[in-house]
Amino acid sequence: MSWRAKVAASFVGLLLLFVAPSTSYASGYQTDGNLGLQSQPDCAEVLVTALEEGDLMGDLVNPVLNTQAEIEEKIALYKRVYPCIDELGIVFSQEDLELIDMLVLRFLYLVEGEGQQIDLVDLETSDDPAVSRLRDEIGVPPPDGYIFVNHIDSRYEIPTYVTDAFLDPDVRGVALPFRFVIVLEESDTVFDDLGMEEKSRSKTISHELVHAYLEAKLDLEDDLPTWFHEGLATNLSGGAKTQTISLMIPGLSAEIVRTAPEDYLTYDTVFRYLESELSEEGFNKVVREAIENNSVEGIFLATGFADFDELLVTAEKWGETHEPPKDATELDLDEVAIPVEPNDEPNTELPDNWKDFLITVGVWVGVPISLVIICGVILAIIRGEPLF
Repeated sequence: MSWRAKVAASFVGLLLLFVAPSTSYASGYQTDGNLGLQSQPDCAEVLVTALEEGDLMGDLVNPVLNTQAEIEEKIALYKRVYPCIDELGIVFSQEDLELIDMLVLRFLYLVEGEGQQIDLVDLETSDDPAVSRLRDEIGVPPPDGYIFVNHIDSRYEIPTYVTDAFLDPDVRGVALPFRFVIVLEESDTVFDDLGMEEKSRSKTISHELVHAYLEAKLDLEDDLPTWFHEGLATNLSGGAKTQTISLMIPGLSAEIVRTAPEDYLTYDTVFRYLESELSEEGFNKVVREAIENNSVEGIFLATGFADFDELLVTAEKWGETHEPPKDATELDLDEVAIPVEPNDEPNTELPDNWKDFLITVGVWVGVPISLVIICGVILAIIRGEPLF
């Protein structure tokens, strides 16, 4: 830390001791108390410590932590910072205070947890297939620090201050900036019965780890387009026909980028086309240089296309005759026999849709006939004619 930064932090400390903030900030987020947030500490001392350690918001979204001791130290610090957030009104705007509030709660939930399983993934030693290929074959050096992979039992357990992505029933995995992955452990009945649930979940983790790998490495400097991020993650994790949907929030932008299922197919086709047109060495080279240079221009130069639109047109035409390879996690209900419990008794009941059909026909035919009969009876009575 430079002497200028130390002086600035000391000055902030003096302000916090002698100057009351002009506005008071109150958290808008509700917790269930499991985060162990402390009562009001000595805010001047706490905030000087937090500011001396570097960029407060940057450290919250991209915490480079390499040991359990470092993790525990940060958890303790942010638990002391949280009750003092309103005091930061001296140096931060109201909008920034709201963001810091959310980021502290999110950090504590995703790093310390509230009972969920959290895996600490070291990208330098991880044997995940996608990570291994990106690191060892493509040759992209991994960023320092752990990736925090959270395994959540139910989508309804995740606080909205962490993410609301799982309100979408199709979302099974999420990568949040820049080192956080959330994977849903909630079982899909059909997948589970077919023995595919665990394999599908492994692909989800691989997919999200690729996102975290790139995001942690590029940090706020990430200028790579969505088609590159999603195409690479889908390609390395095992193909586009996957039962996962992921979400990323680039940088600190409030705009959430959601990738539609059909876009995964498109982006994967682009990467499979690049693999077919370039040698393995050539493919690895353009991907590696795109990440190193934070630009996809090298891909266009290597393939002779002016931009992504031109590349996409050719790739999609190529994809019409080149289907992606199938694997054990793909689900094609036309090809899979769903087990049915044997039943010795013949089923004599009509299906519900036929029952509804017959009732409808009965109403439309029976009502007019009944009206005709009633009218005939009334007319006969008026004329004095015998009914029978």
